[in-house]
Amino acid sequence: MISGADANLATHRAPGDVQQRREPIQVSSRRGGLNIVPGQAINVPNYSIGTNLWPQSAQNPFYNINAFAYPAAFTEGNAGSGLARTGWVWWPQYSITKTWSIQERFKLTVRMDANNLFPERRWLNTANTSVNFASPQNFGKFPATTGYSFSNWYGQNGTLQGVLRISF
Repeated sequence: MISGADANLATHRAPGDVQQRREPIQVSSRRGGLNIVPGQAINVPNYSIGTNLWPQSAQNPFYNINAFAYPAAFTEGNAGSGLARTGWVWWPQYSITKTWSIQERFKLTVRMDANNLFPERRWLNTANTSVNFASPQNFGKFPATTGYSFSNWYGQNGTLQGVLRISF
């Protein structure tokens, strides 16, 4: 005999809570090290991507290339790792669960988990951080995201995962 239990609608994490984060970045150049220019902000304040996301040339840069300079010859520069942060990552996770009791001894639980069903702001994750003063047009801009993966963090696709659990 299966007796019904109330459906339990729960979220592992509400949209936009703990999963919002900003990753540290490493800025590099083909020449080697870089210096940080005093008085220049690395992240562009009050950032707006502009009127168009694509093509990349239509975007406003997320990072300020003028915040960096090449060091003197045979010196390393003073720009270390983690000196700026990426944009926010929004990764909503949802879960719905239903549990039935079977004869007092067993419980059957069916659960469906959803991750990133409605991807937004995917482009804020990986701006170009390679400084090239001879060709600065792509620095701080977001390239098109390529490749599709089922399980990568912040991937192209939302995912659904079903779970069937029998407890005794």
